[in-house]
Amino acid sequence: MSHQATNWAILQRGLKPATKIVLWYLCDRYNSDFGCFPSQDTLAEDCEMSRSSLNNHLADLEARGLIAREVRRRGNGQQERTRYRLAFEADFARSPCANSGHGEGAETVSKNEASPCPKNEAGRVQNLDSNPVREPVNEPVTEREGAREDFEDDPNETPKALEKRFKRLEMGDTAIGWKPWPGAFSSSSGWGLKQFKALTAEERRQAEDCREPYLRICPKVERGPNKGEPKPVAIGVYLREKKFLDVMASAPRLVERSSQAATTVETARQAPFGPIWAARRMLALLDGPVEVELGDDIHRSMQGRYAIAKRMGERKALAFLQERNLSVGADGTLIFPDDFEAQERARRIPTEGYPLVHKLDADARGRQSIAVPTELQALKPLMEPVPVHSDMWARWEAWHAENGFAFVPDPGSMSVVYFPAGGPDDLDDFARAARSIINDGEADADATV
Repeated sequence: MSHQATNWAILQRGLKPATKIVLWYLCDRYNSDFGCFPSQDTLAEDCEMSRSSLNNHLADLEARGLIAREVRRRGNGQQERTRYRLAFEADFARSPCANSGHGEGAETVSKNEASPCPKNEAGRVQNLDSNPVREPVNEPVTEREGAREDFEDDPNETPKALEKRFKRLEMGDTAIGWKPWPGAFSSSSGWGLKQFKALTAEERRQAEDCREPYLRICPKVERGPNKGEPKPVAIGVYLREKKFLDVMASAPRLVERSSQAATTVETARQAPFGPIWAARRMLALLDGPVEVELGDDIHRSMQGRYAIAKRMGERKALAFLQERNLSVGADGTLIFPDDFEAQERARRIPTEGYPLVHKLDADARGRQSIAVPTELQALKPLMEPVPVHSDMWARWEAWHAENGFAFVPDPGSMSVVYFPAGGPDDLDDFARAARSIINDGEADADATV
């Protein structure tokens, strides 16, 4: 970063706000010893705009004589990153002028001719020679940008790709049988994503490869309805403390097998409300809720949320208290019943206890197909089409209500939705057959670990 350059950008007048933002970020990337040559992806991310909008603003800046773009090529003819010359640089006069076509020296994006432009040679921008500043080089631009080469050249390392990869770590991947990370709905996704981004590219790949092995060997829930389920640290802690390195050291064969399975599994797209979608949804309900984590200081969290409800009005505050069976002491602090944590977990189970069901329902509302392993095609004979609003439809609706489950989303114009064959009374037979199909696939995988 150059304060001289950014101060110069701020002093320029007559620019559109977005154009001035582009100029400022160009100057922010300028280094007095190495120049300015961020990639377009980097600059677009800095300016929070699309590449097409960015190029429009760059063209405007070049037309005004504030910047000049210089294409650089390696000896083999391969194009390197564009260098952006800024109007206050001592050698800017050698840069081409977009308006007149004058200029000399290097090839430019606009392919303009050579020699300085007499029209723009002086008076177009402020002269900063009265305050020459040569700032120390804290981090050479070439090294800083070079450190980002992998980030920008690898499509799996772009900001959007990293967010998708972290979301896959956190919420699972139905295509390869990954369930959501236990406690994912009660932990901070933003903090977890920050830990994921802080890893090196290699560490991120290791964290992904070790996800399932870690969940298999981590401590298990010892009692309650989730007995035997994984009880891992929060996803952000897994990443920050690099638990995946411990897994690689203690169970290398398990990691290798998991990595191969994740990359070689054959999948097929399945429509929402269809037999495979419905079978997976029903199994997720029958498996029971995942453990709902309340956080380290649920009482303090509730106090803060109550304060927010009060600011929204007395009615909101009263509803908050009644929903959670809370009262308020004379000093304004909340009074919690002895079994508050158990009550709060039970209250959250419908929204946080069935993450796979919520994901499948969200896909169905958006009419998005899901990817599932091809071996799950064997579940189809266990399902039957049920006409919407038929007697069997009403029986399934009643069964969901009796068990506290959310019913399937509105199917819209679809005439049928699939449910386990035989209706609610034959669910035990469906569960046994479906789990046998799934367990056979897992046993085949484990046999090679």
